[in-house]
Amino acid sequence: MKRMRQAVSFCLSAALGAAALTGCSGRLTAEDYATTVVATFGDQDIYLNEVNFYLKMMQVTYDSYYDYFYEPYYGFTSKEQFYEFTGMTDNGATIWNAMKEDSMAAVMQTYILCEHAEEYGISLSEEDQQKVEASVEEFLTETDEGIVSACMVDEEVLTGIFTRNALANRVYEYLVSDIDTEVNEEDFRYTDVAYLAIREAADTSSNDADEAEEEAESVDLEAKAEEVLEALKEQMEIYAESGEDDDSIPYNAVIDQYEDETDITITFTASQQYAKPAESAEGETAQTLQSVCWNNLKTGDYTTWYNESASTAYVIYCTDDDVEDAKESAIEAELDSRRSDRFEEKYPDIVENSSAFKVKSSVYDKLTYEEIQYASTGDTDASGNDVDASGND
Repeated sequence: MKRMRQAVSFCLSAALGAAALTGCSGRLTAEDYATTVVATFGDQDIYLNEVNFYLKMMQVTYDSYYDYFYEPYYGFTSKEQFYEFTGMTDNGATIWNAMKEDSMAAVMQTYILCEHAEEYGISLSEEDQQKVEASVEEFLTETDEGIVSACMVDEEVLTGIFTRNALANRVYEYLVSDIDTEVNEEDFRYTDVAYLAIREAADTSSNDADEAEEEAESVDLEAKAEEVLEALKEQMEIYAESGEDDDSIPYNAVIDQYEDETDITITFTASQQYAKPAESAEGETAQTLQSVCWNNLKTGDYTTWYNESASTAYVIYCTDDDVEDAKESAIEAELDSRRSDRFEEKYPDIVENSSAFKVKSSVYDKLTYEEIQYASTGDTDASGNDVDASGND
């Protein structure tokens, strides 16, 4: 959880800065991770394999971003080059070092929350423990073997990580249970529409684009939209009587009806959902496709709208003026934001009354980038399974 990570960043910086530079020379091997202390929390030792687990799970996420976004759009030639890039962090750190700090922050936060569980009367239920056991088994048996190998944790260590993770979540839920859960549902309503976009066709009859533009007769797109609207209504009636279950049929029938017209182009968008449009400081809402659809349309309504700046006319049909699942997701996102705010209010006092967290920098610095050797060539998701590796999301 990003905002919760921000809440502990100042504490982590202090822990890193005050760390004892213990002697740990040479390169650490995989066998060393389970026995090498990287941090302490009070009298508890935190081993390198635990921090490495969080880091590797984060790396899986970033690897998928790299494959589908960063490599093709940013032009990186290797993942190593990507993780050494400094242009995506606020403080100029490499992506890898930022990930290391996030991973250590997650570990720190988890231990701190767990320390206060008994104080708040919180423990894991039998159902929680069963979920932990199931998650451990799922991770070890169903996650890509390359990811499991890179994480370097066995069943015992993983059970400890997931148990602390679950307990920290319960403490977090307790701390934020007093938020105001009242919302105005209308503010979170979504409107779903389908529309035909009508534009003037490009004139390719002349090699001189400026001359062609001057000679071409301008199309009255607003009038054309009203014409297309009537055609769509007719096709909707035909469709309603047909018994077909493909909602695109009437729209495509309209497009076919105008296929011989060379002065316009018509494109179809099957579904577009719009949230409540933002208001200006003066309480005004700009006239946009979003505002027209959200403010003016109810389920089953038709309308037209002309966007002069884009030279596009729209013929719009409202399929649903209150998309339930989208509204529920938006409300939950709002409540999550309130939970994060409440947590950030309470957390500094909790840290102040917790055991000291100290990082052994000489060990921490040895968590250098190594590529994960995925066993599968298929797509991987953020974690390889449904387990939350952040500890507190």
